[in-house]
Amino acid sequence: MTTARRIAAEVLLRVATGGAFANLALDSALRQAGVLEPREAALATELVYGTLRWQPQLDRALMAHSDRALEELDEPVRLALRIGAFELLHHQKVPAHAAVNEAVELAKTLGFSRASGFVNAVLRKLSEVRAPPPPPSRETDPVGHVAALTAHPRWIVERWSRWLGPSEAEQLCAANQQQAPATVRVKRGAKPNLPGAQRGRWSPDALILPPGSPPALDIEGHEEGLFQAQDEAAQMVSIFCAPAADASVLDACAAPGGKACHLAEMARSVLAVDLHARKARQIAEAAARMGLGNLRALAADVMLPIPDVPFESFDLVLLDGADLLADAREVAGEQGRRDQHVGHAVLLRRAAKKPSVPVRCGRVRRKSRSRQSAGKPAGGRSMRNWGNEARNRCTCSSHSSGVRVQSA
Repeated sequence: MTTARRIAAEVLLRVATGGAFANLALDSALRQAGVLEPREAALATELVYGTLRWQPQLDRALMAHSDRALEELDEPVRLALRIGAFELLHHQKVPAHAAVNEAVELAKTLGFSRASGFVNAVLRKLSEVRAPPPPPSRETDPVGHVAALTAHPRWIVERWSRWLGPSEAEQLCAANQQQAPATVRVKRGAKPNLPGAQRGRWSPDALILPPGSPPALDIEGHEEGLFQAQDEAAQMVSIFCAPAADASVLDACAAPGGKACHLAEMARSVLAVDLHARKARQIAEAAARMGLGNLRALAADVMLPIPDVPFESFDLVLLDGADLLADAREVAGEQGRRDQHVGHAVLLRRAAKKPSVPVRCGRVRRKSRSRQSAGKPAGGRSMRNWGNEARNRCTCSSHSSGVRVQSA
C-alpha cells in the first residue's frame, strides 16, 4: 500500500471518528510523514478531498454492488471501500485491479483483514462498470437528478432551486464540486514572501498559492504569523460582517478560527466560542501566533448562558455554525437539518433581545466561492448585489420567526 493512501485513510478516519477538520488533519499528517515525493503528497490530498466531496456518489455506487448496508460496516471498512470507489470512478488512468488491490491492503492495514474479502468482492463488481448507477430521470425527478449527478443532499438542491431556479442551482452544484485552490489570508499590514502567489479574486486579503505548493504550515512566514490558511469564500464572511474598528464581536461557532482571527484584525475585541475545548485551544494558538491579543477563545455552549459574558454586550454576532457543506463529511440528513435550525433559532432569538446587534448568518455566504464559480446570477444581478441579498435570505425556521438579520 502506498504512503499516499495510508495518509489519506488516517486523515479520513480522524474526520469520521474524531470530528477533525479535514484540512488541518491533512496538513498535520503530511508534516508528520516527513519528506514526500510531490506526487505522493498530491495523491494523498486528492484522495482526502475527493472522497469527502463525492461521498454520496461513492456510497450510491458501492450500495449497488453490496449485500450489506454501509451503515452496518465498521468505519475503517467504509473508508477502504470509499477510497477504492473514488479511484475507480474518478481516476480512470489507474488500472482497476490496482485500485481494488490497494483498497484491500488498506482494509488490512487498518486492522480489518477479516473484511478484506468483502472489500475485494464489492470493488471488483464496481470495477466492471467503473460508474455509479444512473441518476433519476431529469424529467420525472429533476431535483433527484441533480443531487445524484453532483453528489449533493437532495434538500440542499431543493433549497437552491427555490432561490436561484433549477438551471442556476445545477450550475452551483457543479461548481461546488470543483477543487478549490490552496489559499492563504495575509495578516493586514504583513508582507510575506510567497513566490508565485496571486492575488485573490474577491478578498483583498487573499493570496492563491501556485499548484504543488507545500502545506501552508510549512511555508516560511506561517510560524511568524504573517498569514493563515483560509479559503477565499470563508474570508468573505468576515468582510461581509464589516465590524467597526471599536466593535466587540462574538464568533459563536468559531472553530477552526480563521474568521475569528480575521475579525480580530478589524475589530476592537473578539470572543471566539466553540463547544470543544480542543478546538478552542487551537483558536487560541492561532491568535497567539498571529499576535492578536484582542482575541479570546473560550470553550462553551453558546446556546446556554455563559458566566460573565452578557450576550447583549456585543456589537456584532457572527453565527456561521451551520457549516452545511464546509466539508463533505457533514452531508446532513433531515434530522441534522432540524437540529441545526433549533440552535440557529436559539442564538438569533437571544440576539433579538438587543435588536441593535447585527447577526450575520453564514448559511448562504459559506458557498460564496462556488457561487462565484457558477457564473453571473439569474436576472442580471451583479455578484455584489447577489451577496447583499443573500445575507438576508436564509430560510431557516429562525428567520421566519421575525428575528431580523441586518445587512453588513
